Amino acid sequence: MNLLFLNSIRESVWGGGEKWMVEVSKGLQSCGHRVIIAGRRGSLFLQRASEEGLEVFPLRIKGDFGPINIGRLAKLMRRKGVHLLCANFDKDLRLGGLAARMAGVRAVVMRKGLPLMRDSLRFKLTYRLLVDRIICPSNSIKEELSQYRWLDGERIEVVHNGVDPDYFHPKYSQTEARNLFGLPAEGAVIGIVGRLTNQKGHRFFLQAAKLIAQSHPGVFFWVVGDGERREELEAMAAELGIGERVRFAGYRRDLPLVYAALDVLVLPSLFEGLPNVVLEAMACGRPVVATGVGGVPEVVVDGITGLIVSPNNYRELARSVKKLLDNESWRETMGERGRRRVEGCFSTSLMVRRVEGLFQGLVGKEAALHR
Repeated sequence: MNLLFLNSIRESVWGGGEKWMVEVSKGLQSCGHRVIIAGRRGSLFLQRASEEGLEVFPLRIKGDFGPINIGRLAKLMRRKGVHLLCANFDKDLRLGGLAARMAGVRAVVMRKGLPLMRDSLRFKLTYRLLVDRIICPSNSIKEELSQYRWLDGERIEVVHNGVDPDYFHPKYSQTEARNLFGLPAEGAVIGIVGRLTNQKGHRFFLQAAKLIAQSHPGVFFWVVGDGERREELEAMAAELGIGERVRFAGYRRDLPLVYAALDVLVLPSLFEGLPNVVLEAMACGRPVVATGVGGVPEVVVDGITGLIVSPNNYRELARSVKKLLDNESWRETMGERGRRRVEGCFSTSLMVRRVEGLFQGLVGKEAALHR
């Protein structure tokens, strides 16, 4: 198959959808398919795709509707003989979907990482006329999208996210990882990994950290990630009197080492699709305490591979983390079970095989064999 992945995210942003598109593209390319990545010129997304050996096609994306870009994409699709377009955002769908119809592309797939939809004429027309299938990473998202009666539920497919267990692996020494990052050698380290946005619930992490610190004075808290709320959250840590116990690490790419330094990963999100950080931490043998939102309960088996807590409840979050801090053998057992769960159900290779099968079913046998 000849495939085009389109993502118009602004530069310096690297989220779950962007990771998904690059990982799936790499996997499909390694299976012999021809893959092109199109996106905003100068974006981190295109930079990462290029670093991974993928062919990139830069666009000057400004407004929500760009006739010039539609024309360029249609020309590219015809020249490259593209069989299928996969879009990441609704803007991408309007740009790429129109271009795909103009170019005679066989199928258009929309990847919905979150159930963001509007009951408006624009969305109804876009999804009815331009989309052949919707891929979402969890059953919970499919259920939410299916509530829109004008959206055909039979066209929504669930393909769970996956991570590479060979890359995210509990092979690094915790002592060496902590030395590398300048973290305390003694005591537990509780971490949160993700963009510093309201969605991820960092304020609940800090409020829970204050309660944990009162009963467990040797515990240290690590915030990994960057975003628009960093200054606000740093000030909040100081106001709570735990500023000396909390470190903000900023954005990191060496995540296997980050997870190696932790004893527990916390994710108190208000809403999610299917968060990669949970899969990554589990693959690295770390127990997880996460809110039961979105697809989290489809990954974390409560009491087996981690603990599920209610959103907006920092006291419950603190109690669950304390339970793990007080039982080291339980933490280790959870970590081992989490690792096995990722290997069996949430690996990158399994995700790519499912996407490949879906794409092949859409484009037909002749195109599927064209490599």
